[in-house]
Amino acid sequence: MKRSNRYDYAIILLLASLSLGIIGGAYQLVRLLAILFVPLALSSLSMSLPRTSSLEKFGMLFVFCFCGYAWISLLWTSDLLVGLKEAVYFPIHTALFLELILFSKCANSPRDSLFKGWILAVFLTLPIASVELFMDKHLPMSLLQEGHMQNYGAGYGIQNVRFASVTFGNYNTYNLFLVLGSCVIATALLCCKKRLVQYFFLTALGISGCIILLNASRGGVISMGVIGSLFLIALLRYPVFGKKLLLFGGGLVGGIGLAYFSADLFLRLSSRLDSGGLFSDEGRVFLIIEGIKICCDTLGLGTGIGSMISVYFNRVGSGILATHNVLIELLVQYGVVIGAFFVFFVAKLFFAARKQRDFALRYLVFSGVLSLPIWGVINSVYWTLPALWAFMATLCVATSLMQNVNYPLLRKFTIAIRD
Repeated sequence: MKRSNRYDYAIILLLASLSLGIIGGAYQLVRLLAILFVPLALSSLSMSLPRTSSLEKFGMLFVFCFCGYAWISLLWTSDLLVGLKEAVYFPIHTALFLELILFSKCANSPRDSLFKGWILAVFLTLPIASVELFMDKHLPMSLLQEGHMQNYGAGYGIQNVRFASVTFGNYNTYNLFLVLGSCVIATALLCCKKRLVQYFFLTALGISGCIILLNASRGGVISMGVIGSLFLIALLRYPVFGKKLLLFGGGLVGGIGLAYFSADLFLRLSSRLDSGGLFSDEGRVFLIIEGIKICCDTLGLGTGIGSMISVYFNRVGSGILATHNVLIELLVQYGVVIGAFFVFFVAKLFFAARKQRDFALRYLVFSGVLSLPIWGVINSVYWTLPALWAFMATLCVATSLMQNVNYPLLRKFTIAIRD
């Protein structure tokens, strides 16, 4: 294994800083680091840019066009103040996306660095989440605080709500972060060759799943189900170190978690199911339909950067003032062209992954893309979150890393199947 260089450490630091969530407000650490690493990214261009794959170049084109269109839309946005603030975020998030791709071309161990960064980001949040769930104590930036009560409806009554939002302010944002991180941790688990580390990763996945369940996130639960199902398929289909251990350990960790939190899980999920079902949600459907109407009313141009809340307030009044949908958010604010660009980018990720040989990294892309329609409706907003840009860059890098990988164990397995 090659020794990590400064580009490896830069990748790890950028991704690990996602764990700090909204601490610092506009001056979040991940944004400050993205700015500080711009000179390093520029100095690496001569070495990294020729090594980028066609998909990565397409991803770069997407974020450049996205950022440029967002700036141009300042000309017609209905909320110029918010638009100007978000217009500052977009170049920084674009820099974050580009840096992760460029640094991966110069890093000695890009795959391991991506794994370490995401794993650190998730692990750093788990102790805080545990304190929140067991002691009902929360950080000051949390929108809800200790002793929060919720009416669960007929037959359930008013109960104290235990939740974990950690440094993200909103527990739905934390749910989204855990889902994205779980894709990477599950991939690292498929690649891991040390049993003790596998136990560590399994525990992290189990805790993450329990947090999402206790936060009563239907989108999060279904997303983890998709990720888990694909993980099981990969585990059964390909040669993975400690396969029996992973199957037994995964069942054990999941069983313990479900048994310990069964009462809270039953209460919260039952009330959510009674109010809207596992897959249905009239409120979300209404927001999607309204978002499409808004896009059509603007002739497909969108309402402009930072305008989502003001536009929804003018149309539907007080209440839910966000799309709660990663694609509809694009259509509402940035129009059909950027929305179609994003869909095409995701499709290219999927088809590029199908052609590659590294089953573990192929799993990473598949789990991220196939669960996107689910995790894409967990949070209220998406495109101002650095974690989303970092995850899309991670998927891009994963497809390019697979192109020249040929593990001896996998090659023997392929030959055996062919014969």
